[in-house]
Amino acid sequence: MKRILTYMFFAILACHLCSCSGDDYLNAIPKKVSALVELNTEAFANSMGEDADELASSLLGWKDMDKSGLDIERQVYFFETTDGTFGLCMKMDDDDDFSEYVNSVLNGSMHKATAPVEWRKAHFSMYDEKWLMGWNDDALLVMGPIVAAQQQTMQQTMSNLLKLKKEQSARQSILFEELSSYDDDALGRVAMQAYVLPENVAALFTVGLPKKSDPRGVILTFDMQPLENTLVLNGNITSRNSGIKQGLEEAHKVMRAVDMKHIDCFDKAATAHLFFNIEGTTYLPFLRNNPALQSLMTIANAAIDLDNIIRSIEGTCHMQMGSDSTGRSSLLMTAPLKHTKWLSDVNYWMQSTPSGATLKETTAEVDRQHSERHFILTTTKSDENGDSQQTLYFGLYGDRRFYIGTHRPQQQELATKVNSCLTTEEIASIGKARLAMLVNMSAMVSASGADIAASIGKWTAPISKKYKHILYIYE
Repeated sequence: MKRILTYMFFAILACHLCSCSGDDYLNAIPKKVSALVELNTEAFANSMGEDADELASSLLGWKDMDKSGLDIERQVYFFETTDGTFGLCMKMDDDDDFSEYVNSVLNGSMHKATAPVEWRKAHFSMYDEKWLMGWNDDALLVMGPIVAAQQQTMQQTMSNLLKLKKEQSARQSILFEELSSYDDDALGRVAMQAYVLPENVAALFTVGLPKKSDPRGVILTFDMQPLENTLVLNGNITSRNSGIKQGLEEAHKVMRAVDMKHIDCFDKAATAHLFFNIEGTTYLPFLRNNPALQSLMTIANAAIDLDNIIRSIEGTCHMQMGSDSTGRSSLLMTAPLKHTKWLSDVNYWMQSTPSGATLKETTAEVDRQHSERHFILTTTKSDENGDSQQTLYFGLYGDRRFYIGTHRPQQQELATKVNSCLTTEEIASIGKARLAMLVNMSAMVSASGADIAASIGKWTAPISKKYKHILYIYE
């Protein structure tokens, strides 16, 4: 009997030790996070024909990762806190080895790391003058960017994080719960609050948000799966607030499966493409309730009856976003129409434009045989910085095809077929969705600005070798 109890004790102890050593490093992720990314380094590396060490080295820009003392084959977590700080969390295998790695490898690299200092049972080092690394025998945390004056405060914060218990960490957060609902075999999993995205992008994912609702209540989740040269994000849009969740679900119900057959305006160099299939009259109330979209629509409705144009939409809308030759943001949306009755109101719009705005029709390139009509709306805005002019182009091309955007598309742009730019598999995947966004990896980096591109380019470089596009799908 005594021997049986001894075996049971060691069995329980072994299970406890395995449990503690397996995922205790996750306790270091702060509970107040607005975005959480889990990367399955082993699965991701396999999808790219690499090993985990190679992928980790490419992502972090660190060489000789096999000597780092980190457990490279365990999941790597990226996060953003609610105050906008970015972070990385990895499992530590041997903290003494990592301290030596900082001194011998990172300190000798192009981006210098300072000599480790021990403080409150953890070690700290500044890396690349703006990232603070903190580690103990469970976890490595990297957080920033910070300036020198913030180092002491950040060190205090990270020291506390490295001592957190499970119930105090992100493992008890809503985002971690949402993350856990996806397949463990995925290349990666993501959960974020919609508001962390740029406002004009977040607006597209929060259609259906009830008036006066807090957009921080909208949660985007997805997992990552490989599709040849495309990284597919299978997503969901939800909320723990019952009112917000109901509004999002109602908007989702009136969206239909995307039909790619008639997408004939596709710029391969654009940063991102968005596809959604709607009937304008049914969808308009949801657009008008969305705070971000409502402000944009109010500006346009002051000079043209945009609501009436939206009511005439019937079918798959395609929006492409990028930048023009001057680096300014560009936007172009095309949509099929069930009628063009609103054209009879254009003369009235021209005569009643508000002060500071002009609306005119351009006739030089109009091909009457194809019923093409092209209009330019110019508005002048005055503020403390002086006057600024904004131009909006809209009109018709082909057979009841509507366009609106920041530039007048050339005829060759309007005739570019989607099947000449995307693979059959990509088109089929988009066709399963009610909402789909395709991101051009190389264009995303170049459009982000020189400073950000230098950072983003490092960790996207290994991914973009294999995956040329990121495809978000919301079925």
